[in-house]
Amino acid sequence: MMETPLTQEKQNVLESLHDLIPVPFTLLDQQGNILYTTLTNPSIHPLFQSVDHYIDSLNNSVSSIQIIETEFFEKVLAIPCNENQCSLGQIFIGPIVNPQPKKQQIESMLHAQKKRYKQDVLENYYLSLKFMHDHQLIHLGNLTYYLLFAKTLPNGHSTPKTSNDHVMKNNDMFISQHEPNVYHHDPLLERKVYQYIEDGDINHVIHYWKEFSKRTDFEYAILSKSDHLRSEKNLTIAMITLATRAAINGGVHPEKAYSLGDRLIQELESLSNASQIHSFKEHVLYQFTEKVAHSQRQQYSKKISECQKFIVKHLFDGISISMVAQHVGVNPKYLSNIFKHEVGITLSEYIQKRKIDEAKKFIIYTDDSLIQIASMLHFTDQSYFTKIFKKHTNLTPAQFRNAHKKYSYS
Repeated sequence: MMETPLTQEKQNVLESLHDLIPVPFTLLDQQGNILYTTLTNPSIHPLFQSVDHYIDSLNNSVSSIQIIETEFFEKVLAIPCNENQCSLGQIFIGPIVNPQPKKQQIESMLHAQKKRYKQDVLENYYLSLKFMHDHQLIHLGNLTYYLLFAKTLPNGHSTPKTSNDHVMKNNDMFISQHEPNVYHHDPLLERKVYQYIEDGDINHVIHYWKEFSKRTDFEYAILSKSDHLRSEKNLTIAMITLATRAAINGGVHPEKAYSLGDRLIQELESLSNASQIHSFKEHVLYQFTEKVAHSQRQQYSKKISECQKFIVKHLFDGISISMVAQHVGVNPKYLSNIFKHEVGITLSEYIQKRKIDEAKKFIIYTDDSLIQIASMLHFTDQSYFTKIFKKHTNLTPAQFRNAHKKYSYS
């Protein structure tokens, strides 16, 4: 009988390693079944239905240590375990991301799969992945193997082969090996920062910016070749411009947002070194995020703001007034009354409006049938969906789709 490597002690080691280095660890038996994994369904690639489905997409029959490049811009280190006394078949470490996919690549992939509506969740997924250079992933594999078996990787492997057998070739969604990894404007990672501004999320925007600014997987374009300080100031002005736009999208009056931007640019011009500019960027982000948060606090009470966030998050879950009321901890009738008083429309109308806003995206960016869209958003039948859609847009769903045909995928 083969020895099992999965003692509780070894599981504890892997859990501790995962806590220290947030990279997924998966152990398979010799038949390819999952013995242990830190992957969870909410955290896997959004185009996969389950952890099993995702693991099956990897090459489970590798005979040597390899860095697998998936067709979805990820990398996974595969370590086969061929010792006869061991029931372990393979170790997968990852996915990680290196390099970070560009917005155009993600759009191209979703276009091909006709799932454009998943763009936001997919971008957030890539942002959640750990960035690691190949040599760092290899060192992590060596450490993991040693902690499990008290020995280094077999045959002294330090530079495993790279497997790209199932990377889709001749596809413009993939990065050319000869293309410098430079973002000239608003890279995908940076967009997350501006989303925090738009949401008025003071708790996360500075923390995320500090982590983002440590990234080494891309460079900003140089906006002044003759003067490094001028280049840094120009990049910061671009940041202020984008932050202004995010604040306006978050509900700040345009005049107030532009006035803040003008004042910050004037402050920026008085700075005399790059270190001051680096600290000033955090000040910029905080100022705009606080402006949005203040605007939201003035506009609606805390309970109403919580309602709106909960509704947006659960549009596809068959949401009801009682569910929203339970979430914020008040009586449904009382919630309906204060919601109408503050927002100007009833809670049920607000839920309908957000559903129709989402339906419009599906109609424009996917080729899903109107019945499918109505079902996903939990309308009781298509005729009711048509009635509510027309109430909010003055068009039937079919008329709306015809009017936007030039944007839809054929």
